[in-house]
Amino acid sequence: MSSRETTLLSRALVGRGAELTALQDAWREGSTARVVSSAAGVGKSRLVRELSSWALAAGGLVLTGRCSSTGQNLPLRPWRETLLAAARAGRRPPAALDAFVPALARVVPEWGAPSFDGSPLVLGEAVLRLLVSWTPDGTSTLLVVEDLQWADPESLAVLEYVIDNLADVPVLVVTTLRDGEGGLGADLARDLVTRRAAVAVRLQPLTDDEVLAVARSCLGNDELPADAGRALIDRCDGVPFLVEELLATAVQSGWDTIGTGVPGSVATAVETRLDGLPRTARTLLAAAALLGRQFDWIVAATAAGVGEDEAAELLRLAVRAQLVAVDGAGFRFRHALTRDAVAGHILPAARAAVAARVVEALIAIDPDLAGERCSLAAEVAAVAGRTEVARELWLRAAARALDEGSLASAEALASRAREVSDDPAVADRFLLRVFAFAGQTERATALGQQLLAHGSDLQDHAEIHLVLGSADLAAGRWDDAEMHAVSTRALVPGDAARLCRADALAALAAMGRDETDTAVTLASVALEGARRTGQPAVECEALEVIGRAARGHDVGAAEAAFTEAYGIAVAAGLGLWQVRAMQELGTIDLFHSLAPDRLLAARSTAIKLGALAAAAVIDLQLCALYDERGDMADAMAAAQRCEDASRRWRLSTLPMSLFMQAAVHARTGDRAAMETAIDAALAIGEDRRYVEAGAFGNARAVYHVATGELRKAAEAGDQGMALLRNHPGAVHPFPGLWALLRTVVDDGGEAARAEVAALQVDTPVSREMLMAAEAVALGQAGDRGAAAARFTEADAALARHQGGFRQSMTRLLLAPAAHADGWGKPIAWLRESLASFESNDLDAFAARCRAVLRQLGAPVPRRGRGEVAVVSPALAARGITSREADVLALVATGATNREVGERLFISTRTVDKHVERLLQKGATSRAGLADLAREAGLLST
Repeated sequence: MSSRETTLLSRALVGRGAELTALQDAWREGSTARVVSSAAGVGKSRLVRELSSWALAAGGLVLTGRCSSTGQNLPLRPWRETLLAAARAGRRPPAALDAFVPALARVVPEWGAPSFDGSPLVLGEAVLRLLVSWTPDGTSTLLVVEDLQWADPESLAVLEYVIDNLADVPVLVVTTLRDGEGGLGADLARDLVTRRAAVAVRLQPLTDDEVLAVARSCLGNDELPADAGRALIDRCDGVPFLVEELLATAVQSGWDTIGTGVPGSVATAVETRLDGLPRTARTLLAAAALLGRQFDWIVAATAAGVGEDEAAELLRLAVRAQLVAVDGAGFRFRHALTRDAVAGHILPAARAAVAARVVEALIAIDPDLAGERCSLAAEVAAVAGRTEVARELWLRAAARALDEGSLASAEALASRAREVSDDPAVADRFLLRVFAFAGQTERATALGQQLLAHGSDLQDHAEIHLVLGSADLAAGRWDDAEMHAVSTRALVPGDAARLCRADALAALAAMGRDETDTAVTLASVALEGARRTGQPAVECEALEVIGRAARGHDVGAAEAAFTEAYGIAVAAGLGLWQVRAMQELGTIDLFHSLAPDRLLAARSTAIKLGALAAAAVIDLQLCALYDERGDMADAMAAAQRCEDASRRWRLSTLPMSLFMQAAVHARTGDRAAMETAIDAALAIGEDRRYVEAGAFGNARAVYHVATGELRKAAEAGDQGMALLRNHPGAVHPFPGLWALLRTVVDDGGEAARAEVAALQVDTPVSREMLMAAEAVALGQAGDRGAAAARFTEADAALARHQGGFRQSMTRLLLAPAAHADGWGKPIAWLRESLASFESNDLDAFAARCRAVLRQLGAPVPRRGRGEVAVVSPALAARGITSREADVLALVATGATNREVGERLFISTRTVDKHVERLLQKGATSRAGLADLAREAGLLST
């Protein structure tokens, strides 16, 4: 064979000029996707290689990943190949993507600790942002995913997400798909094209003239005999790959072989070239064919019983015979059809023996069978007839997929194990865990009942009940979950480990029904059992129930429970429980001090661990906290972050994120936006009871307070309370506000106060507003001293909440009644509230404050026009106006009245009057004005 035989490949891309030009235009445009499809061998990969080379020459970035027929159930195979290649080239995620590093570390471990949040949507967002960050300025990135027909479900989910979110992203996604293949990859390709998320590029077979052009390109200066040209056209079916294959065989064995080939197949051509190789080379290629198109040649050599040096030389012979191509540091069959033909050349009697040797080689080289090797070994073991080995390996691969959250692959792998097993119950028990973990409650229930009906092992039955119970919890079926806990106790009364899990399950079910006393009792038993049996996750679970139950009446006990859970989680390395404990500690601050520090720390930890869904929940709680503080901009930003994450990753937090935006709009006085957000939240259909109750009690009622429509506010509170009565264990901040509203409008106040006082679960701010309502009632009854004392107690408690919104709103509601009944300092309260509302840009509440001040005959402070935009509450309480605060800030620095006037563009006489009033209101000397300014924060210490 001459050296020319090694280059019997077409040097030119023939017959694909229009398609290549269209793809090049798409690359320049970016933000789009193409699906290149054809029959096998028609030229998809060659076209994409030409495009890739052109894009690289144009300064673009090219990333390629391949799906594999032998790795269809290896989660994220093409993404692993793509990003691992980038990592080998020295690429890393930039610092701006730190939040997404744990998701990316699922496929590139060297980038960080992998996330326990296995959502392919989160990984899709991570990949998308990574591509954007790596794209050179002024170009596009070309992302190629080949052989989509063999893609695993998680890879398809990531790909779909990337393609669906390409708007304004400088990326061209190109996928290749073989015609005639069914499956999820083909389904996704059709869907993308149908809904115009991608454009189809269909490659047709070559024309006769194009076939001859390919042949001439392959042969170079050599002539193609006329008869051979006619036979080539007849036999290759316009498939350029077959043109090359038939020519390679003809050059090796004679031109007459072209006429004996089988149209549409390479079997004869491959067989001819195999026969020209040494026996050891054929044995080596037989083993390689069982490993897939891209094969580990060391494993193949071990299975064939040849050393590495000899194997390398034999593979070089296979390269010259155009059966194998060099692939980086390894080898691959030149085409998927070539690999199929080599595998088909193995006699059935020899196939099992070769497969057995390949399995042994895989295990010998890598006993852990890391990554793709585990499922590959299972496939080959099945070919070898070693079904029990195949079953165990598929279940091992399935368990790994489940651990990393690749649920669809875990299901597919376990299903393969079931197919080859004489006892499918083992695989079914694993599938039950997958269904429960994935929230597929109906499938879990059906399979669980089937397992219970046919099995007899009590421990297996107990485990099934526990898994079914967790599925019922996810579906909100509290009674069913509790029944599974009861069944577990009956089946294994002496199994301490499972008994405490059953108690935890029952505790969560009771908590779901708002039966907090029962939940605490069960959680306490579960906690003790978990400590005895060494189950830290169950300890954390029980402590979370105890803390959540205590949070509504004993903040100290709740904090102690969550703190203990956090310590256990840290010691045991339970990342998820660390986040959950920190989050629960933060919710204590939400109910108590409104300090955001612990929720912010929990969010930071969640992001570092890759728990972006947990971060979305924390954003929801941060929104509620900022909302209560009166920090509307921060509240809206957190709610919108939660909404964005919920929509992108299909999280259950979406309705509450929309409702919290409604609450923000209520406080800013935008009724139309409030109602739109409420309608959007209710339209989703989830969390309706929380959304509906909050819509009345914490949105519409507050809006009507801001507009001064107190009876409407009270009526909205009535509806919120009516909904709350159906769920007495639910926690909302509005019962105390409702009692205060009913009291100040003097209509049903006594009954409202009594009902709220009797609530077993309530929030601190609700209790404090109830105390304010009691103060109003005492004033209405003529007991001024008791009224003032009770409100002083309530006001001091409300002052502990950072931001001052609830304190200011309470004062706004209470001041007219206090003024009418002659107790307290309602004018000072209103002035301080006005300053607080203005400092948070709560214009609707500020306007209401001014209106009430006018109603009470008090001077109405104006916003400043100088350097001090808002008067502090301390100055407002003394009646100091915004303009006076401007003067104070300058006088305190030692400026003369004339200098102050020049600075503020007012007359010296006007400054004289302002200073005179400051001296009166501050009850101090001119020298003492500096101390007053310092106390108000106008002068640094």
